[in-house]
Amino acid sequence: MATPPTPPTPPTPPTPPMPPMPPTTGSDPSTDATSRTAVLPDGRELGYAEYGSGTGAAVLYFMGWPASRYEGQLWHERAAQQGIRLIAVERPGIGLSSPAPQRTMLSFADDVRALVEGLGLGAIRILAVSGGAPYALACAQRLPPSILTAVTIVAGFGPLHVTGMRGMAIGPAINFTVMAWLPGVLRPCLDWMMLPAARDPDPGVLKQRMLAGMRHMSPPDRRALTDAADGALADGLARSIREAFRQGSDGLAHEGRLLAGRWGFELAEVGAADRLTMWCGSEDWNCPLAMGRVMAAELGLPDARFVVCDGDGHLTVALRHGDRILAGLLAGKP
Repeated sequence: MATPPTPPTPPTPPTPPMPPMPPTTGSDPSTDATSRTAVLPDGRELGYAEYGSGTGAAVLYFMGWPASRYEGQLWHERAAQQGIRLIAVERPGIGLSSPAPQRTMLSFADDVRALVEGLGLGAIRILAVSGGAPYALACAQRLPPSILTAVTIVAGFGPLHVTGMRGMAIGPAINFTVMAWLPGVLRPCLDWMMLPAARDPDPGVLKQRMLAGMRHMSPPDRRALTDAADGALADGLARSIREAFRQGSDGLAHEGRLLAGRWGFELAEVGAADRLTMWCGSEDWNCPLAMGRVMAAELGLPDARFVVCDGDGHLTVALRHGDRILAGLLAGKP
């Protein structure tokens, strides 16, 4: 499922194989039975959760920002129906994953390779939403087709120095401008505006804070979040954000700075157009269609691998088309 609304606007060549590591169950009693940690070669832990079919085709899920492994729960039923073993992987400093203050998007691709080899997954696919897109693209550049066979990006975030922010709602646009030009402000803003709600004993406090950001979302997304019949969406996203702040704001702030800055690679360097598919909503105000079109052009995607969902927003692309998205990922084409 695509990433939730951004936080409220702040005030004015592949690497060599790594040694395998054993998976271990997360030790924190507050985690659920789906949660695990894996030890990386440098001793750090990488948090993840498994959904869908336990024995199906392996798909790594890269959640948006701010989010945690629990976002994968929103895809559980669909993944199970299509025989997919969905593994939602948390990036360093978020949820159960150890901090790595110097990490980059490309270094996370190395972590992913270590995870894949350590879990003995063989060939994998990647499903990425929103702020997970750059990490999927880093993996597409870093990992050979023998390991990474297909990548699907849903409502993906692009490099702002290439795509610009045309079509983005004013709130997210201001947020990302601040992240790009005043990166040191982000962590104090998260500490002040999001962390207290995330750590409040009442989960409803964070949910209400999240819903307050709906003014920056398109009408289809607002309807999806407030629809009584779809209350699980808002609850699931709030749970995911709450867990993302498990270690505080540092990891999320670092991730925000990475998203808003230069990624360490150019889209034209990814060179994996035959393995990539993008899905975009015409009414996405967070990662607008204009952003997606520029990304697709820079990546060299053929028209058949760039799917526009008319009338859909940032969240509803996945909500309404999730079955087709997963089927296309398994088939290697939309």
